[in-house]
Amino acid sequence: MRTLADGHREPGTYVEQWDGRKEDGSPLSSGVYFYCLETAGHITSKKMVLLR
Repeated sequence: MRTLADGHREPGTYVEQWDGRKEDGSPLSSGVYFYCLETAGHITSKKMVLLR
């Protein structure tokens, strides 16, 4: 698991980019991964595909 952003943010639009690496910096292989977005009172999980 890797955290790309954490903490309070004011309302607005934000972009986070994931480089396909684990927390220790080692690359992950191609595959289907899940991500989770959590806001005040709402959690959303979705799939993404990493192609190398």
